[in-house]
Amino acid sequence: MIKFKLENLLNTFSEKKINALSGTILFFYLFSYFFMPYKPWSFFISFHSVLLLVGTALVFLQIVRRFYFKKSVFTPDIIVLIIASLFFAISSMVFHLDLFSRAGVQPYILSFICFIFIKFAIKNLDFNQFYHWGNIYLILSGILILLQVNFGNMFYISGFFGKHGIIRISQGWGFADTPTLAGGIMAWFLSVSIAHYSFSFKKPMGVYKEMFNLSAITFGALGLFYTLNRGAWIATFIGIFVLGIVFFLFKYPKKYFIRSLLFIIFFIAFFMKFTNPPIAIMNDKISFFKTVAYNTDESIKYAASVNTRLRAWGLCIELIKEYPVWGIGLLQYPLYYEKIFPQKLFVDAHGYLDPESGYLDPNPRQIPHNSYLYYMTEVGTLPAIPLFALFALIVIRGIRSTPKSKEFPFLIGLITIGAWIGTCDYINERIFWIALASVAGLVFIDKDTKVKKNIKNSNHKSK
Repeated sequence: MIKFKLENLLNTFSEKKINALSGTILFFYLFSYFFMPYKPWSFFISFHSVLLLVGTALVFLQIVRRFYFKKSVFTPDIIVLIIASLFFAISSMVFHLDLFSRAGVQPYILSFICFIFIKFAIKNLDFNQFYHWGNIYLILSGILILLQVNFGNMFYISGFFGKHGIIRISQGWGFADTPTLAGGIMAWFLSVSIAHYSFSFKKPMGVYKEMFNLSAITFGALGLFYTLNRGAWIATFIGIFVLGIVFFLFKYPKKYFIRSLLFIIFFIAFFMKFTNPPIAIMNDKISFFKTVAYNTDESIKYAASVNTRLRAWGLCIELIKEYPVWGIGLLQYPLYYEKIFPQKLFVDAHGYLDPESGYLDPNPRQIPHNSYLYYMTEVGTLPAIPLFALFALIVIRGIRSTPKSKEFPFLIGLITIGAWIGTCDYINERIFWIALASVAGLVFIDKDTKVKKNIKNSNHKSK
C-alpha cells in the first residue's frame, strides 16, 4: 500500500517536471543572489536562501525518485563532497564541539547544500536567459559602481539602505555589501561573459547583440576596476590568460577575444584619465602594480595590505604545523592572531598609530585573506584534503572537455574564482560554490543522462 502511494507520488512529480521546475528556481536563485548576496537587515533570512531551500527540496525528491527507480545518483564529485562534508562535521561538531558556533558552521552547511542544488539543476537552466541577464547585471553593476565612487551616499544600495553609511571616498561595491565580495562577483561574471563572447565566432551575432555584449564586458570591467579589489583584478587576469592560451593552442579565430580586451583597456584608460573619483588610497593601490615589477622589495614594504597578508599567512602555517589534523576550530583564527599581534604593538603611548611599527594593518582581529590557508587552519588538513580534491577534480574534468562546450565559459569563471579566494576569505561564500557547482553539474553527468544523450544523438544522425 505504502509502496503504491509512493510510486503514485513519484509519478505525479515526473523527472521532466522536476527538471523544468528546478531550472526555473535556479534562475531566480541566481537572480536573487547576485542582486542581493546578503541578508537584508530587516529580515531574518536572505531571499536567495529561501529559494535554495525550495530548490534543495526538489533535488531531494529527484534523488528519492532516482533511487526508487534504480537510477544512478552518485557521480565522483558528489562522493568527494560527501567525504568533505563528513570530515568538516567531525572537525567542527566532534573535535571542536566546545567551540561550536552556529555563525561558524551555518555558512559552510548552506554552501554544501548550494553545491548539491546547483549541481543537479544547472543542466536545466536556460543558458540564453542566463547570459542575457548576466550581461544586464554587468551593465547595471558597472554603472552603479561608477555612480557610487563618484557620488557616494546618493547611490548606496546595500541592505535596503539599512546597514551603514557609505562615505564619499569609498570603493565601489555595486549590489554587494563589501567591495571584496563585489570584486569577486564581478570577476566571475566578467570572465564567464568574455569567454562566452569570445566563442561567438561559432555563430556570428548581429550588430546590436554584439554591442550589448561589449557593453556588458566594458561596464563589468569598469565596475571591477573601481572595487579596487586587487585580488579580483589578478584573478580575472589569470582567467583571461588561460582563455588566451586556449585560443592560441587551438588556433581559434581571435577576433572577438581581442576585441573584448581592447574595449576593456580603452575604457579603463579613458575613465582613469578623465574622471577622478575621490577614493581613498586608490593611487597607492594602482601604483603598487606599476612599481612591484622593477622594485619588488620597496613596493611590498610600503603596501600595508600585502604586509598584513604575509604576516597572517605566516601565522597560518605555524598553526597548521601545531594543529595539523583537525585545526584550531571555526572562528578561532582572529583570537590567535590577536594574541600574537595585539593592538598595543602598533600604537604609541598616546594611543595613536605608531609609524615605527611599519606599514601594517593595526586591526588586531585579522583573518588570513587566503581561503585555502583559512580552511586548513580552522578546520584541519584532513577535512581540507577532500574539499581541495573536489575543486581539483572538477577543474581537471572541465579541462578535459572541449573548449567549445557549454561548460567552458563556466570553467574560466571557476579558475578566476579559484584564484580570487587565494587572496580573501570567501570560501564559504555562495559565489565560490555557484562557480564550482556550475562546472560540476555540466561535466559530471550521470550514466542514465549519458545514455539518453547518446540515443538522442544517434537518432539525430540517422535522420
